[in-house]
Amino acid sequence: MERKPEGFEPFFIIYCGLALNWQKKKFVRMNHRRWTFEYVLSGTGILEIDDTSYMVGPGDLYILPFGHNHKYYPTSPNGWRKIYINCTGPLIEALLKTYLLLGCYLFKNCGPEIKEIFYRFYRKYHPAKTAETQDSDTLLFCRLAELLYLHGKTESSSRLTCVMQLQYILDRSADARVDLNRIARQFCMTPCYMRRLFKRYTGMTPYEYHLNKRIDAALSMLVSTSFTVMQIADQLHFSDAYHFSKIFKKKTGLSPRAYRNSQKGQSA
Repeated sequence: MERKPEGFEPFFIIYCGLALNWQKKKFVRMNHRRWTFEYVLSGTGILEIDDTSYMVGPGDLYILPFGHNHKYYPTSPNGWRKIYINCTGPLIEALLKTYLLLGCYLFKNCGPEIKEIFYRFYRKYHPAKTAETQDSDTLLFCRLAELLYLHGKTESSSRLTCVMQLQYILDRSADARVDLNRIARQFCMTPCYMRRLFKRYTGMTPYEYHLNKRIDAALSMLVSTSFTVMQIADQLHFSDAYHFSKIFKKKTGLSPRAYRNSQKGQSA
């Protein structure tokens, strides 16, 4: 049974529970009116918050934020098993903001201490017991926020791995459209954070890196094929030949036609 706060509470547990969602069981909520923290015990699933999708699995923690739309459902054959906390109060957003977690909705491979905090809340409120002091709830939640912050700091090595994986994708996608927003979701990052991280390690944004790869491919195609400038622009997914030629000249100092002619002169 859900609990209701009596008067002002900086942090208040509405309900804790264990959930088993069977395959195809889908939850959709618009303008969520509470904060929900869920820890995945087993199984995999898809989480969508507003227009962003995430893949979640065992050991992952995700947040369903107040005031946002969300949808989630299991993808593993036997569904998934989760432990969750529904809560409310101004302390939640304040702590998430303090620990730079506001806007972060998925935390991969969380440690056993984070899992234990969920079970401590669960044991207290399920089955329902006489409520203890709210100070213990507040301290538990403060510890949870701190652990999520520390968890993010210890992932610095995995961030470098993500940069290397993105480089690998871009190196092999000169003639393909690259959806950086989708890749960011796969890496459980915001697109903005992924761009900053990539630039920190490479000195350029993913867009700039991919553009250089496309120009390199264009240089090769101008020499080794008889494709027209329009065909090359189309194959490398530039908006049109004019746009392609403008960027090509900016990068190389020559127009595509001038570059092709200069290479013919050298080979002769």
